[in-house]
Amino acid sequence: MKKRIISIVVTTTIITGVLVYFNVINHSNSQDIEPATANVHDTKTISSGDLAEGFETVDELKNSSEVIVEVEADKGTSFEYNHAIFTSTRVKINKIYKGELNVDYIKVLETGGFYHNSENVLEGNYVLQSGEKAILFLDKYIGPVTSNSYVVKGAYQGKFVFVEGSDFISGDNKGKFKENIGKFGELQQVHSIDDLKLNN
Repeated sequence: MKKRIISIVVTTTIITGVLVYFNVINHSNSQDIEPATANVHDTKTISSGDLAEGFETVDELKNSSEVIVEVEADKGTSFEYNHAIFTSTRVKINKIYKGELNVDYIKVLETGGFYHNSENVLEGNYVLQSGEKAILFLDKYIGPVTSNSYVVKGAYQGKFVFVEGSDFISGDNKGKFKENIGKFGELQQVHSIDDLKLNN
């Protein structure tokens, strides 16, 4: 009787192990961002680090960027690469301030995102969410993580997200931005689209 019980337990353990193994192996390494589905049991991971490239003035940021655009975020996909979480977001180009783009949409790669029930945030800066509008200072991404994408200058310093419902019209102090977390020097004083001096 004991041998039979032990045999059943061993068999059940092996079957469970095989099912878990195949579930992990077949699980996708990317996840579409659906912030509305996040619940109170989800976790948040805040990470920090030194910027490879940092900016203190609007002119430094403008001169260093290949492309400056006004965009609206469409859909993002978060994924893991080399133990780090990234998000690739498709954005619609509403206006081009610098650079030449002959497309209506581009992909923007950011560090962080919502992946496996955990929200990963770099220096308090959340990745672009669907429907958000922003001014982005960008360079073409060159590297192993993805292809045909752009990255924000200074990791997040070149991203200015509009307060929901604010107007884009420049020249009369409209187009308010969300709080500028992680920005230094003159960039801390950027509160509206006018402060970016994009039409100069």
